[in-house]
Amino acid sequence: MQKEGYFKPISKYNLKGSDELIIKEREIPIRILKIQTLLDRVTLPPEKRVILEGELKSRLAGYYGEKAIDYYLRKLPKNDYCILHSLRLKMNSDYFQIDTLLLTDKYALIIEVKNLAGELFIDVNCNQLIQTTPDGEVKGYQNPVQQAKYQKQDLEKVFKTKVIHLPVEYLVTISKPSTILKTNSKYAISKMIHAQYLIEEIERLNMKYHIVIHEQNAVKKMAKMLLKLHCRETYDVLKANQLTQEDVQKGVRCTDCGHTPMQRKHGTWKCPNCCKIDINAHVKAVEDYFLLFDSPLTNQKFREFTYMDSEQTASRLLKKMNLPHSGNGRSRVYYSLY
Repeated sequence: MQKEGYFKPISKYNLKGSDELIIKEREIPIRILKIQTLLDRVTLPPEKRVILEGELKSRLAGYYGEKAIDYYLRKLPKNDYCILHSLRLKMNSDYFQIDTLLLTDKYALIIEVKNLAGELFIDVNCNQLIQTTPDGEVKGYQNPVQQAKYQKQDLEKVFKTKVIHLPVEYLVTISKPSTILKTNSKYAISKMIHAQYLIEEIERLNMKYHIVIHEQNAVKKMAKMLLKLHCRETYDVLKANQLTQEDVQKGVRCTDCGHTPMQRKHGTWKCPNCCKIDINAHVKAVEDYFLLFDSPLTNQKFREFTYMDSEQTASRLLKKMNLPHSGNGRSRVYYSLY
């Protein structure tokens, strides 16, 4: 049995003969993990740190907003629906991402989630979403209804290439019940709902599309096909911020106070700052390595990054992490699961 804290995939699929509602679990976006790791391990100019912290906060809000609708989706009968979260597909040379895709035997539903507070106004004349925050700040965003419509068009193209015959609907779901929605378009407002009304909207679509097009087993096969088409995002966070590997602080980082490096003593890791003892603290260091560096990990690189001396100890710790690998002995190379 894998110990808590040891390396695990960031997503979970239910494929083989499963009757689970969720076929593809929601993933923490890779950019969130990479930006957080960058902030933890790189000394940045104050103005740059503020920008990255703002981006991280915004992306986390989006992720938590997506997770907020899961409460309602879990109420759906598991035998009637297949749900794929965080689905990233390729169309020609471009990629598009769907927050949540609901597959049924009658239709497919794209759910685009927004986690924005205050008042939202969709101006179809400018094709823009204007947010007035609770403290009065005005912000502009891409029109989410138009964004979801583009996703619909791209998904229809994917369906056509894979001979999937399902009509595609789309909705923009607002996760905060206190958010006020306004627009100068009846059509736009018909495509936006608060999360607590999501089940009612799905029931309305069930009445609209009352003719069964596919058997449920066929729907699950479609879900499996889409999973095979899913592409994880690649993002070089160092390059994007004009940084190099030399800018990254090495060492095992304390899981309590954040001090780097922890010291290897008597078969465990000890923080010289807060005296925290953590036998598995190196696991997070390996995760940080893979998130920041676009390269496989060797025993030597592991020792250099964690300030370890013993090749045998390093080999033992790496083997326990159950990482994908190739080769044996000193030629063994470990690969990221991200």
